[in-house]
Amino acid sequence: MPYAMLYQYLPEIAKSETRTVTILHEGDYDLPAGSYGFLEMFCNEPGCDCRRVFFCVVSEKLNRIEAYIAYGWETQATTENGLGSTSLMPSVS
Repeated sequence: MPYAMLYQYLPEIAKSETRTVTILHEGDYDLPAGSYGFLEMFCNEPGCDCRRVFFCVVSEKLNRIEAYIAYGWETQATTENGLGSTSLMPSVS
């Protein structure tokens, strides 16, 4: 399942939709102060209906990827149908 950056296909939408978070000072969670961009990635496989998105978290200060966040939007029944089991997945309500 290949993923592509939104800005590669729709640069104007990516420019207006990209979000950032600024951490003003280090706190309880040991996050370095700075600005972080959330760059959207989506599946570009023809005919795929995986219903997932990835966000690539980029540090402006360090100019590198710091994390990936994955999100899917399926019901538990749909997931079980596709995987056969959700025994390795945490329960989400």
